[in-house]
Amino acid sequence: MKVNTFKCYLKTLTPIHIGCGEVYEPTGFIVDEKTKELIIFDPFDFISSLSPQDREKFQRICAKGTISSILEIYKFLRNKRAEGRRISICDGVLERYKNTLSLHIKDEKRIAQELNRFSIERTAFLSMYERPYIPGSSIKGSLRTAYLNKVAKEKRVELEGKEKKNSKELEKKLLDYDTFNEDPFRMVKVSDFRPVGGIKRKILFAVNRKKKEQKAGRGPYQILEVIEPNSVFVGEITIEQPQNGSNIKHPITLEALKKSAKDFYTSEKNREEKELKEIGLNHTFSLDNEGVLIRIGRHSGAESITIEGYRKIMIREGQNKKSTLDHSTTIWLASEESKPKTNANLIPFGWAELLPLTDELSKEFEQLEKDWLESKSTKISSKEEKEKPKKNKEPKKSPLEKILDELKHIKEDDMGQIGTFVQKIETLKTDEEKAKLAEAIKNKMSKKRYKKYKKKEYLEELIKKRGEV
Repeated sequence: MKVNTFKCYLKTLTPIHIGCGEVYEPTGFIVDEKTKELIIFDPFDFISSLSPQDREKFQRICAKGTISSILEIYKFLRNKRAEGRRISICDGVLERYKNTLSLHIKDEKRIAQELNRFSIERTAFLSMYERPYIPGSSIKGSLRTAYLNKVAKEKRVELEGKEKKNSKELEKKLLDYDTFNEDPFRMVKVSDFRPVGGIKRKILFAVNRKKKEQKAGRGPYQILEVIEPNSVFVGEITIEQPQNGSNIKHPITLEALKKSAKDFYTSEKNREEKELKEIGLNHTFSLDNEGVLIRIGRHSGAESITIEGYRKIMIREGQNKKSTLDHSTTIWLASEESKPKTNANLIPFGWAELLPLTDELSKEFEQLEKDWLESKSTKISSKEEKEKPKKNKEPKKSPLEKILDELKHIKEDDMGQIGTFVQKIETLKTDEEKAKLAEAIKNKMSKKRYKKYKKKEYLEELIKKRGEV
């Protein structure tokens, strides 16, 4: 089988957030108000560092499981010291945090409102060192959208009845296939793009603005962890040529894929910049001649994820009133404030560029990654050295015992935290250990929640292996 591979790196051009269904939990971070950073700590290490009185108090608060107890946790953690990953937060997020802390502990309604607004959504991350990465599926989705727009310009297809509401039917007609095996994109393989060195992240707001006026749109703000511009990730895109008899009628070539992305997203960039200028935002970025412009992640804009000529974008016009247009009327932008007074400092989400990975650059990136890993290892060794006296006094716990101790301190159905523990399963060595943790995680969920849990089959398979030993 003939294979064509594009070894490349992705460079972020504007803030990028790729959702993973997880949030930073109140029991897992403190805010350093002086440095304006979120410090995400290991719960077990933090609890171990507390005095017996503070440890008992913290566990008592965590066990309450009420709305007010979450505010109590924030107040308990304020001014406490902890070691962990540091992520920059914008001034507006710090202000929201302080406002939340100022609430009265008995005002549950207000507490619930503020906590909902203060939910910090994580960007996709690798379990090892919890570093951001770019899923291959995000890049492939972006390339597919661009290619579909290319085909849509070359031929017009007619949709009938229910087909008009089904985007998959449109894609089938444009690419001329009926089943998954006949889809030409089945031959396009995109690896996950892994981080190079230290990746800068920031926690900021996503705000909704009207395209024709300098006013806020309908959506409430969101607080997102984003990958900052000029971050680098490496990966590859491979296109296999289908074998005879595969029923793939119009195979995709690497050059056609790259050109369609460059054409479509350059056009989208020009359109968006023109619209942003109308609301007082003169944001732009330069492109490399060899680069392939793409758009990924949340808030990429309705036009950038749909097919021109077939767009039906839902517009909310008021209470229970909706209509459809071929363009959006609002745009989500990255902001340092929850209610910006001007649009001048706002930034669009999701822009990135794919560039060829030369041998010289590959060596440079390998060295950057090596340096980062060595610095991380040095920090871990230093931390372990400091903890030696404490560890000598206490019986040494296995990795599984440590994780199970941490698990005890989270509430039932706390799905954000549970997702973190599911990722820790693969850090264990034996099937027996993995099964024990899988069972403990299962027991942290109500039957109703577990029944619908997307990783239920994975956990059950691990538990089953234990029974077979």
